[in-house]
Amino acid sequence: MQDEKIYMSYEEFKEKIKKEVTERLDTSKRVLLTPILKNNGMVLDGLIIMEQCRNISPTIYLNSYYDKYMEGEAIEDIIEDVTKTYKKHLPTEDFDISQFRDFEKASKNIVFKLVSKEANKELLEDIPYVEYQDLALIFVCVVNNFKREYATILIHNAHANMWDVDAKTLYQIALQNTPNIHPYKFDCLDYLVRQQGVSDIEDVPMYILTNWIKIFGATCMVYPTLLKRIADFLQDNLIIIPSSVHEVLIIPESEALKIYTMDEVNEMIVETNETVVGRDEILGDHAYRFDRESEEITY
Repeated sequence: MQDEKIYMSYEEFKEKIKKEVTERLDTSKRVLLTPILKNNGMVLDGLIIMEQCRNISPTIYLNSYYDKYMEGEAIEDIIEDVTKTYKKHLPTEDFDISQFRDFEKASKNIVFKLVSKEANKELLEDIPYVEYQDLALIFVCVVNNFKREYATILIHNAHANMWDVDAKTLYQIALQNTPNIHPYKFDCLDYLVRQQGVSDIEDVPMYILTNWIKIFGATCMVYPTLLKRIADFLQDNLIIIPSSVHEVLIIPESEALKIYTMDEVNEMIVETNETVVGRDEILGDHAYRFDRESEEITY
């Protein structure tokens, strides 16, 4: 009878990865394990490999690797993948911190992201933000892309104090910057799905609103006049479904209410969040309504 495999605990796994990665690198590199607070209160364990000649380094999250380990992937293969991931995403140059300290320079790259206010209570205590309905707009500074990777610095209260600015000022700057740095993308969902060889997804027309990089694209619903332009294009009020932080679905109200009640729409959102959307990608648990005439959004 074959012996049952004995798995390491998560704590043992983390220390094993740190030890093995350290042994594969030269002594000039320092390997750190640190918990990192992510969106919606999720805490992930980041492996950070610091080099003496670099002031930045990629963060490799170990949580998903442990899932692979528990599913049977060999620890040697995981260590190899962690090492390759580090080398692949290693920046080739330092981040010029002076560009961030100088508010006049940093302000050109400040954008906002839309997140859940309720799910980020702890984070919001330490960062400037502006309320948007029952959500929150938080601020980040887009830094130089390293090997075409999207990288940002989350703006904390300490940064705002260093610059001597408040959340309102950051909001006004980001309101101008974000649509330019991250232009919106608006498509018919049925068309996108049919391109993948699927048909008859729904009887009601749906549209997807995101940005071109498809990262925190739900923020596009805040762009000035954009919802009004979409409503005029569809000649209807809008039902806005927060499918994730990365995009929202938009349905013409008259079409949606032919099939669903708002309670049913909200029930579908909750079910999708529980079964499909990752915890750190959930934006909200109910739909929003944009009125074409008053140009007001409610929920």
